Amino acid sequence: MTKTAIGITALAIHLIICILIWLGIRTGFLKAKMYMLSLAVFVPVWGPVCVLLIHFQLFSGTDQVKTVGLSVLCLQMSIWTLWMNGYQNSGS
Repeated sequence: MTKTAIGITALAIHLIICILIWLGIRTGFLKAKMYMLSLAVFVPVWGPVCVLLIHFQLFSGTDQVKTVGLSVLCLQMSIWTLWMNGYQNSGS
């Protein structure tokens, strides 16, 4: 009986936290995207923690987006094609 009560209590707390996250995203208080709500709903403990971490990362402005130039992408593509050509030639 106590396990059932603990489970129901934990489920109720999780439901309240998910509703608060939904309200926070909906009102714009949390700076996370709406699709992050599915993470909070389906991963009981770490889902809401991840949503809050993303919120604080976006809120503090430390998302550290790195722009990659076209030359870096071309270099990676040439390395990949050289590696694949070498792999195909050695396999024949």
